Amino acid sequence: FALLQWLKRIDFADAVALVGDELGIRSTDDEHAQERINRENKSKLDERRREFEEKERASNLYLRSRLNQIWSETLPLTHTDAEPARLYLASRKILCWDKPGAARVVRFHPRLASYNEDGEFEGEFPGIVAKVTREGVPITLHRYFLTDKGLKAPVESSKKMCSYPTDRLVTGGGIIIGNLDAEVVHVCEGLETAWAIETGMDQEIDVFPTVNATLLESFTPGPNTKMVVIWADKDRSGRGEEAALELKRRLWEKGIKAQIMMPSLPIADGDKSVDWNDVLIQLGRMGFPKRRRAVA
Repeated sequence: FALLQWLKRIDFADAVALVGDELGIRSTDDEHAQERINRENKSKLDERRREFEEKERASNLYLRSRLNQIWSETLPLTHTDAEPARLYLASRKILCWDKPGAARVVRFHPRLASYNEDGEFEGEFPGIVAKVTREGVPITLHRYFLTDKGLKAPVESSKKMCSYPTDRLVTGGGIIIGNLDAEVVHVCEGLETAWAIETGMDQEIDVFPTVNATLLESFTPGPNTKMVVIWADKDRSGRGEEAALELKRRLWEKGIKAQIMMPSLPIADGDKSVDWNDVLIQLGRMGFPKRRRAVA
């Protein structure tokens, strides 16, 4: 210390402080000052956390209210006003839209507001609304925007999923109609694809749509399921097959058998993909695997 005092021309207290800084030793005054700073910072962080949680609760409350309102305004697909939905499904050659239990999950909305990805209002259109659930709990709604004549609406994206509360998890969910915990379960991406497969298979099977490829990857069957048949989309990007292969890998790791069914049609020039609905439209039932039929 004396050497430092002489070399730096400082007093003893400054020499002690200099050594303390070099060794990372803080004085009691410094520690008290840091404690005060920490308390102030913690108070500010707690306040910001409370503000965030309050905003999140308000946002979740709004989203639940909005989802409930949209669903409350829907009509069964059999309703006279649901003609745009029936025209659209007929154009896709889908015949099983009135299957038992469908009215509780898939319905018609006379006027849905559409916004593009930039939040710009695109107009109001009739559409099909499907309830997305996970383990029996409603999560959100998936919308299909149409025209009054049953065509796809002239919007940036005619298929959109509603935002949903942050305390809900859409991963592992889907548009569930029927028993998801069967011994053999059939899954695919979209609702139209699911109903097209059911139509092509003479409605001998139930197919569960997971909405998109990302959610298909994370599909989890029930405890009684022994095999999952994955009806994949054929995308030029390879995304559909990639998702199907990832799901198949996960299922086999869990000891559940899995089989991938790919559309036999090639992807047409200018198109991004081909799915089983395209197979139904172009080939009819002949484009689907042979089925065992009961002998009278």
